[in-house]
Amino acid sequence: MLIETREREARLDLPPHPMADAKWLYPPGTALVPAIRDVALNPGVRLWVAGEAAAMHQIRQYLFKERSLPRSHATVRGYWKLRD
Repeated sequence: MLIETREREARLDLPPHPMADAKWLYPPGTALVPAIRDVALNPGVRLWVAGEAAAMHQIRQYLFKERSLPRSHATVRGYWKLRD
C-alpha cells in the first residue's frame, strides 16, 4: 500500500495486516508516480489507485500501456489537482 501525505506528522499508525504493508510517500502529487514503477504486478493483480489528477494520468499510462495491465484489473481516479 502506497500512501502520499503532505506532512510526515499526518502519518497514521495503521494496524498490521498480513497482506498489506503501508509505505508513506512525500510530497503528495509527485512521489506516487515513481513509486508505482517499483511495485511488482503479479498475474491477476487488482489495483485501486486514487490521488492527484496529473499523477493519476501518468499512472494510468504506465499501467495500461507500459505494463499492459488489463483495464478491468485497475481503477485509477484523479480526485484533486496540485496547485502551484
